[in-house]
Amino acid sequence: MGRRSNFPRIAKDLYCTPAMALPPLLMHLPDRVRYLEPTAGNGALVRGLAEHGHICQLAIDIDPTDPNVICRDAISLTAADVGGIDMIIGNLPWSWAMFQPLLEHLLTLGLPVWILRDTPWLFNRRSSALVRRCALMQPTRRLRWIPNTKHTAKDDCAWHFFPGGQQSGPQILPRLECQVSSGAEQ
Repeated sequence: MGRRSNFPRIAKDLYCTPAMALPPLLMHLPDRVRYLEPTAGNGALVRGLAEHGHICQLAIDIDPTDPNVICRDAISLTAADVGGIDMIIGNLPWSWAMFQPLLEHLLTLGLPVWILRDTPWLFNRRSSALVRRCALMQPTRRLRWIPNTKHTAKDDCAWHFFPGGQQSGPQILPRLECQVSSGAEQ
């Protein structure tokens, strides 16, 4: 999935969120957050957050592989769909053609947004308008995107927080050594 490998990409960027990505996000979430997962895929992020008491009010994906995930394009979401939801949390597709319009649309829904993403996108000229809207970047450790593989990815990742109304760019926090509290793969 990285820019420095010759491995074939998984179709539709369906890279399941590894449990090792969660601890840096969890320290920023209030208790029992009610959230929308707009790109839920196989539900890995939903299950991981549920282990910590967070409540997924709506999990959707354009091609879900979990029966609890509704088949729907997140671009079709409206403000009426997000009533009673505290925030949006997701691991959006990383390809720019899918990522940029999806994030821009999610930001129109009036909710705070947390996304997991590689960090180099922050430093690309085409990203500048979105980067200004990001308030916080919380790095993770390097993630293992392909289960049962020996090595982690070569790209650094972080959780990016878009609270709404932000226009001055992100505060970049230090990476913290956090442990996964479940028995999930490290």
